Amino acid sequence: MEEVIIKEYKLFDFLKAMTQGKENLDFTNTSIKSNYSPYIIDKAVSMVNIFLPVANGMNKCKNLPKATHYEFYKSVLPKKNIQFKFIKKSKENDIAIECIANYYEISIREAKSYLFMLSEDQVNQIVAKYNYGKGK
Repeated sequence: MEEVIIKEYKLFDFLKAMTQGKENLDFTNTSIKSNYSPYIIDKAVSMVNIFLPVANGMNKCKNLPKATHYEFYKSVLPKKNIQFKFIKKSKENDIAIECIANYYEISIREAKSYLFMLSEDQVNQIVAKYNYGKGK
């Protein structure tokens, strides 16, 4: 008897299955069910401007079962290769935020708001003062 190998799905695998493959996924499988995050899928779909209204509508349906959420996107999104982009956190901002927090002796949360209030020159001076990113 052959052993069935179940693929481990990640975010971009789900997105590809919804668009290119139009695959029917088995949401009774605990691996698929646990890895599928409607919030993250909505966020990824919303990164494509043309699908923003669709993602916004789906974001309002918070109590929708995961299988229904997947089936909706599978039926609405076109069958083609769509480049879903995902914004990643900038490491440069992390360093600047940490420096600002140390300089003003405030929390990281407060430092994030300070980052937008300070000029680029002021931020560069603070980062230079703490000598971040340079070998000692």
